[in-house]
Amino acid sequence: MTTTTRVDERPHHRTVGDLLAEQATRFPDRPFIQMVGGSPCTYAQAYARARQIATGLGSAGLQSGQAAVLMLANSLDHIFTSYAVNLLGGIEVSINTGYRGAALEHAIRHCGAKLIVVQAQFLPLVHTALPAVPALETVVVVGTAMDGGDWGRVRLLEFDELCRNDGDLELPQVRHSDVASIIYTSGTTGPAKGVLMPHAQVVLLARRTAEKCRLGPDDVVYCYLPMFHMAGKFMSVLGTMSAGGKVVLDDRFSADKWLERIRDCGATFTGGHGPMLEMIHALPATADDRRHSLRTICSAPFPKHIARSFQERFGVRGLEVWGMTEVGIPCWSSLDEPLHEGSCGRVDDEWFEFRIVDPETDEPLPPGETGEFVVRARRPFTLMQGYIGM
Repeated sequence: MTTTTRVDERPHHRTVGDLLAEQATRFPDRPFIQMVGGSPCTYAQAYARARQIATGLGSAGLQSGQAAVLMLANSLDHIFTSYAVNLLGGIEVSINTGYRGAALEHAIRHCGAKLIVVQAQFLPLVHTALPAVPALETVVVVGTAMDGGDWGRVRLLEFDELCRNDGDLELPQVRHSDVASIIYTSGTTGPAKGVLMPHAQVVLLARRTAEKCRLGPDDVVYCYLPMFHMAGKFMSVLGTMSAGGKVVLDDRFSADKWLERIRDCGATFTGGHGPMLEMIHALPATADDRRHSLRTICSAPFPKHIARSFQERFGVRGLEVWGMTEVGIPCWSSLDEPLHEGSCGRVDDEWFEFRIVDPETDEPLPPGETGEFVVRARRPFTLMQGYIGM
């Protein structure tokens, strides 16, 4: 088995493939990830599976520098396929599985993907989109595909058959400055924009999550956040990988199942977003709300109006942060300080410069004034490299 991974003490000079290979060597038999109720996959098994998928995608025509769209629910196949794309030097583009019609057509067309890996249940949506995505050449189907009609120029391949190989491929050289992922924004004021995230940004985000949240090899991280969002894909899953811990992955969020899942998997850490925590907090309190091993919830935000009550009720520490897909997480609360409701903490000034400025003049404003956030990286390639096509 041939690898081209490098060991570099500068964390932002790693790639996703570097991190995966390093942890597979360091912790080969340690459990890395499992689905809720499923069996664990070790670090070595995860790396081997990612190489098998990479070999299959390479044989299907995916090349270094090309985008591959993933339209998959949270699953081990989703995680390992994203790593496989990166091992090939490709750009993984995990898209919202709720996309339909124009939104789906825009994402596939906009990133220029020639290949999409799609869950069988979403295949009819891709078929309907074909006239609007002329660059698409290959559809790899995960699961049992029903007859989808005439695919014309596009070839359909079965994921399981494609990945039935020994994974012994020659990996290309991938640089930390190469784009690892495109994440599409919510598109609240227009079509969703594709954020170009280099490997350096992605790996830094994972490592800082592990460091700031004090994750270690004994931690179990419960993740229900979607893999088309950086909090799920890079903070929860890749962040856990960087610490050598174990991820228990759920396929969706359910407020009334949240605490049960936490207990069942023995989670010590989880992530969240404000509205999700509000839904959990709104459920009736019970005498068993503190019967779990959860230590910390990292959330953006940790809602001010429920923060202290949430901590006291569930016996956990809330860690509020602020960030964006474009810049990662420049602001972190500290586990060494008590809860400050309504605060996302302090600037991570080892990695970021941060100012609040007058939007008309770009001059810094004094404390207490409302202005515009400006963020600059202290090291190259640790912020987005722009929006694709803009």
